[in-house]
Amino acid sequence: MTDKSDLTGNLWAITLTANYYSPSGEVDAEYFADGDRVKINQFDGTTQVEGIVTDVTGNVVTVQFDGVWTPGTDTWDLIANTYTDIESGGKRGSAA
Repeated sequence: MTDKSDLTGNLWAITLTANYYSPSGEVDAEYFADGDRVKINQFDGTTQVEGIVTDVTGNVVTVQFDGVWTPGTDTWDLIANTYTDIESGGKRGSAA
C-alpha cells in the first residue's frame, strides 16, 4: 500500500502497490471488484478487519469495513475473504 485515507467512519480508500503480487503489466487492484468481501490482515500480527469493496479506480480500492481499522505504521495485506476467492481469483494486494 502506498497510501490510505479514512474517508468517513469505517470507509477507507486504500492505494495498493501497482504490482506487488500481480504479474508485470497488471495492477493488484484489478483483482478486486465492487461487492467483493475482503479482509485486511496485519502482516506479522493478529489483527484483521473484514469489509466490502465499494469502488475500484486505478490502484485505489475503497472498502467499507465492518469495524474500526487502525492501521498506524504497520504493514497490511488486503485479501479476498475466503480461500476459495483467493484460489479462484488470486485476489491480494499489499498494504503498508
